Amino acid sequence: MKKFNVAAIIIMSMFLLNLLLFQNIFIFQSQAASQKITLTFMNWANPGERERFIKFNEYFMKKNPDIQIKYITVSSDYDYKLLTMLAGNSAPDVFYVGDNAIRKTIQSGKLEPLNSYFGKGKVILKKEDFDNILFRIAEYKGKIYGIPVDCNPMVIHYNMSIISKLGLELPQKLYDAGKWTWDEFYKIAKKAREKGYYGYVLDSGWWGPIMPWFASVYKDGREPVLTDLKNKKSLLDKPEYIEVIKFLVKGIKDKAFTYAGSLPQGQTSDGMFLSGRLVFGAWGRWQVPNFKKAKFSWDIVPYPTKYGNKNAKTYIAQAVISMSSTSKYKDQAWRFIASFTNQDGQKFRLEGQGNAVPAIKGIDYLVTQDKVPAHAEYYVRGRENGFPVDFYIQEAGANSTALQELEKIFVLKADPEQQMKKIAGYITQQYQKNLKGY
Repeated sequence: MKKFNVAAIIIMSMFLLNLLLFQNIFIFQSQAASQKITLTFMNWANPGERERFIKFNEYFMKKNPDIQIKYITVSSDYDYKLLTMLAGNSAPDVFYVGDNAIRKTIQSGKLEPLNSYFGKGKVILKKEDFDNILFRIAEYKGKIYGIPVDCNPMVIHYNMSIISKLGLELPQKLYDAGKWTWDEFYKIAKKAREKGYYGYVLDSGWWGPIMPWFASVYKDGREPVLTDLKNKKSLLDKPEYIEVIKFLVKGIKDKAFTYAGSLPQGQTSDGMFLSGRLVFGAWGRWQVPNFKKAKFSWDIVPYPTKYGNKNAKTYIAQAVISMSSTSKYKDQAWRFIASFTNQDGQKFRLEGQGNAVPAIKGIDYLVTQDKVPAHAEYYVRGRENGFPVDFYIQEAGANSTALQELEKIFVLKADPEQQMKKIAGYITQQYQKNLKGY
């Protein structure tokens, strides 16, 4: 009887111990589940890019099981929607901001300064890991409001097959010989138009395609400066910039060049290039996945210059990822930003994708490893010798009107010199009125 009681007590004790252990595991798991938070991430993306971002989010959540990512893609009017959400305190925790809207977004007062986050947290990110030039658009009065996600220096893409068919020298050969000039660019484009092709399409609606032309006028390779910040004055009416506009206007007048704003509705420069009807277009690396489908030979080369010099700078199109100052989960939001923009994150997003140049050091081989295009190193060189958009124009609220007035030169045949002076005068007025703290 005593033996039976002892055995029963042992069995009962083991049962109670297991029950208690199971209960503790259940409580722990319930607590862990209750500690999982949801971060909202928003950006713009085409279908291919969206798929890659979804895969990155899954990759991140697997490594960070305490965070759930809610992903939002905005297909149109991104800047307006973001600014509206920020004004209504309903912005996502983390989101993209493009260089064409960064200053207006900073001025909303709803972005979290990120300086204090560098070198801290579960995922370490250091400012010195990036090319410093890429922080210029997001740095305001000593505070950094966004981290570069990647970048796209502007270069000339050209149809090698058409140029060879015309019996003309390829741009790369001209560039190597120091003869890649405005005149040679114009000559090829004009000959192509005479043979039924389009020579060059100047894209409209933003400063990106024109900014490298402004740089190409300088023999010493200096950066074009469009703003005299000290005197709050626009410099768009400087003789060299007017000279650039006159060169483009001549090309349009002679039908060697075409302004995109004059194209039939639905027709785009990249579509014309891919169909084999266009010789020259200016884009960044975002076109590579699309142009890999081309049934002709194509390559890239820096913008031609007035003098044939090889040291001209180019404009770098870019976006940053920012954090809402009203986010409830700032440490986790920074962990996502750091994971998204560090070397591993950029490699995950860009490897095999071919739509941008890394913003972080050490993985440039991603751009050149498949040799598409043959001179892909010009994308990387553009980042190393590039410059950002003139954000003071947008900061003063003058960007939209200035671009509309610029378009009148190419579409309505307004006098280039008088119109550039008018644009500079308008921007200067906006500077005097709206630029504060300089």
